[in-house]
Amino acid sequence: MSTSEHPEYVPSNESLHDAFTEQITSLGGVITDVFDDGHVLLVRSVLDAHDEVRPGDRIRAGVAMRVVDGDIAVHPYTFRLVCTNGAIVAHSLESRTFERTLAGTFVPASEEAVVLSHLRRAVGDCAAPASFARTTQEMRAAAATPADIALYLLPLLARMPTSEMRRMMRMIVAQFSSAGDESAFGLMNAVTALARDTDDPETRWQLETVGGMIPSQLARRPAHRAAWVASEQPVDSLVSVVE
Repeated sequence: MSTSEHPEYVPSNESLHDAFTEQITSLGGVITDVFDDGHVLLVRSVLDAHDEVRPGDRIRAGVAMRVVDGDIAVHPYTFRLVCTNGAIVAHSLESRTFERTLAGTFVPASEEAVVLSHLRRAVGDCAAPASFARTTQEMRAAAATPADIALYLLPLLARMPTSEMRRMMRMIVAQFSSAGDESAFGLMNAVTALARDTDDPETRWQLETVGGMIPSQLARRPAHRAAWVASEQPVDSLVSVVE
């Protein structure tokens, strides 16, 4: 059954949440955060696997799931213990997206089981040790690289309306400047710290995704660096890029 406000899908949010939880539990992990308003379902989890980006700066592996309407996305997730920041690694090779069917249409009896099977397999892929090892390696490289805010952030925030992008840039740069870590890893943590302190679930997810993608930008940098470097340019100069 569907309503004009919140159409229902098969499998339901509850079934997806249950299958995700069962798979994470079977891997020795725990659910750390759930948001479900009947339309959007966001779930985060952490696993036992952990490693250090820097001495004393540990992160834990995890998996996150986002469900909106018929779309399901499962990504590796990391949790930084020193400051309880989370990052969604949406660029990972192990990330998976798939669909579910609108309720009320013809749905073969086996289809729900197939979708739940895809979900369990996706969780297992995202929880793989090789995925976490690659993410940790990218973060270590980011920790040794000076941050270029325009180069790393602007492409990731480009889908936002201009006014929202400007607002986010101001807050991120302020957080980054106050933290005293001028590396790309520091920039990532400035974004995820802002996400941690954000009340809106969708904005938090978006910021955790932006933060999680910053280390991967290192491997795709253009030959010529962007003209704005965080340590040399004031906030207004960075924000003016999107005007």
